[in-house]
Amino acid sequence: MTSFDYVVVGAGTAGCVLAARLSVDPAITVALVELGGMDTNPAIYGHGLGPLTSLWDPHGAENWGYATTPQSGLENRSIDIARGRVLGGSSAINAMIYIRGHRRGFDEWVEMGGGGWSYEEVLPYFRKSETYHGPASKWRGDNGPVDIIDYRNPSPVSRAFVEAAAILGATRRENDFNGEEQEAGAGFYQSTRTIDGTRVTAASVFIKPILERKNLQLLSGARATRLVIEGDRVRGLELLSPEGRQTVQAERELIVCCGAFETPKLLMLSGLGPADDLKKLGIAVHRDLPGVGRNLQDHLLLGVAYECRVPLDPPELLAEAGLFTSTPAAAAQSIPDLQYFFGPVQFVAQEYMTSGPGFTFAPILTLPRSRGSVTLASDNPAISPGWIHGI
Repeated sequence: MTSFDYVVVGAGTAGCVLAARLSVDPAITVALVELGGMDTNPAIYGHGLGPLTSLWDPHGAENWGYATTPQSGLENRSIDIARGRVLGGSSAINAMIYIRGHRRGFDEWVEMGGGGWSYEEVLPYFRKSETYHGPASKWRGDNGPVDIIDYRNPSPVSRAFVEAAAILGATRRENDFNGEEQEAGAGFYQSTRTIDGTRVTAASVFIKPILERKNLQLLSGARATRLVIEGDRVRGLELLSPEGRQTVQAERELIVCCGAFETPKLLMLSGLGPADDLKKLGIAVHRDLPGVGRNLQDHLLLGVAYECRVPLDPPELLAEAGLFTSTPAAAAQSIPDLQYFFGPVQFVAQEYMTSGPGFTFAPILTLPRSRGSVTLASDNPAISPGWIHGI
């Protein structure tokens, strides 16, 4: 058994930040546990969109390969869900677009009882985290670890999209979605990249620069199999690593941040979850918690593509321009319920693509009403939580 003050399970965005912040104190020992390997795939830090799309392969080493169960509302189709299984987690395979939540969304958390999460309270942390290589403002940071750049060379069709929004009444051209007012008008997306275009991940800025800290141990290639619970406290973690099965003890706290799918999976494998579901798989129930794995929310997008009459260069991002707006049904909520992606690429199913240039509008539901659930497909920790339901 190995003992640490803190054990952080999952080296995605949250896990990397937590491990980095906790290990600042040399008197505190921290273990960071990650099933995925090191971020050595050149595509992770490549330039442009081309190398990145290879990381979305459901069968790739850096992708968990999740998929929904067939959905009746989608003609029984199943939807692939790309999530990162590598140091840095989904920040290592995402589409590089940087967007904060809406001001009103944070304030609603406070109204629901989440003290300390208002927009004015979280804004200093957004600013502290970033170095924005754009115009200075009180909403942006200039000395943080995460580099953020503006889109450098938008295509003519993306410029036309932004201009069209202004003609139709937008109050601001080239709006900064992370600035004063997210829905003030169309604008060009920003991305988590350095000035030279190199991709930035949670691992590259929070963990890799501090791997030499003697009080921080990264356990990569290690699968968390069960929480060790004694009485009403979690005391440690059972894991399976290349060195075999072992137990890591958490003297102060164990922090589970494995994402929306692996976190409930680990809790349920440990006997924390809906009792009836756990009993069906022969898992001893430690605490009947019906909410574990429930209330899954995600926002779908639908690409609507057009052929273009002029040649278009490949984009650096999946979308160059965007817009936040509200449908009549959501206008009273003061939060946009629609986000648009727009870019000079045919982002549609293969059967709808043409051989020539094209551009795509992709509306996204930002306030989805559907709710789903994540349940165990097996009591085997190596099996993904394959039953992801939507209603």
